[in-house]
Amino acid sequence: MTNEQQSRLKELRTIRRYLQGMRQGVSGPDAYKGWLTGIGIAAAGFLVARLLPSPAPGVGLIVPVACVAGVITGGWINLKGRSWRAAIYDALARYSPLNEAAYRDLQERVKEYGFDFDAVMEWTYIEQAAFMPLVPTREDLARDKFLTATRAERAEDDARARFVVLHPRKRGPQA
Repeated sequence: MTNEQQSRLKELRTIRRYLQGMRQGVSGPDAYKGWLTGIGIAAAGFLVARLLPSPAPGVGLIVPVACVAGVITGGWINLKGRSWRAAIYDALARYSPLNEAAYRDLQERVKEYGFDFDAVMEWTYIEQAAFMPLVPTREDLARDKFLTATRAERAEDDARARFVVLHPRKRGPQA
């Protein structure tokens, strides 16, 4: 797989991950930023409380104030962050498709009916198939062999079909 294919596959997986997050009802795609900020503020409050001498006035309030400030700031960042649809639309806008027709069909469908989870997920698989060929099934291989087999190949297959193994576990020399 080439580097370009790997980067395209990574982008398609990102879109799928966003779709799954949206379907599962997880907080927005940028929620980790809010939680990390809140935890960082609370940790800074604990650190400052440990570094200051305990008899200093108001040191006991630093930790609770930092925890409350962290929760409020983290929640505010989560609410202000992008929604799943915005993240999906941004990822789709950044992506340069190989299958232009399917991409245009997706755009038309979204324009006509609005956001459709299943249509976007289906498009990701259609797009992936454009640069990663599907592996043929046994039936496909058998069909191709049937359509292109020569008379000698058919005779060889018939001979193999008549071959019977009597004792498959006894493969050594028989006495």
